Amino acid sequence: MAEEEKAGVEPLSCDLSRFREQISQLSRLAVLFVGKECRPCEPFLEALSEAEAEGYLGMDVAVVAVDDPQCDALAEELGVEDLPTVVVYSKGQEVGRVTPTGNYKEDIARLIDLSE
Repeated sequence: MAEEEKAGVEPLSCDLSRFREQISQLSRLAVLFVGKECRPCEPFLEALSEAEAEGYLGMDVAVVAVDDPQCDALAEELGVEDLPTVVVYSKGQEVGRVTPTGNYKEDIARLIDLSE
């Protein structure tokens, strides 16, 4: 599984050059890095999906599962050290990161601040 799917955006490639090309074409994108063994990943993904569905985020969300070796290499290239981590991009440039603290409402509020 070299690409991850998310409604609202084309599946993101885990190839670094293709990934950069894809994110450069989007005005705002939150990329959530998750893993199968990551306990807080699932509840945070649910909270994030709910906020996106209700229109609170102001940007699309894509999910990259680092369980795939190519996606793990992408996360490493981008300096993602903790899971889950959300990296927010604007026209291909990173504008911020949020590593959830467990208070998901607060974490999502920080993401909303990055979307403005």
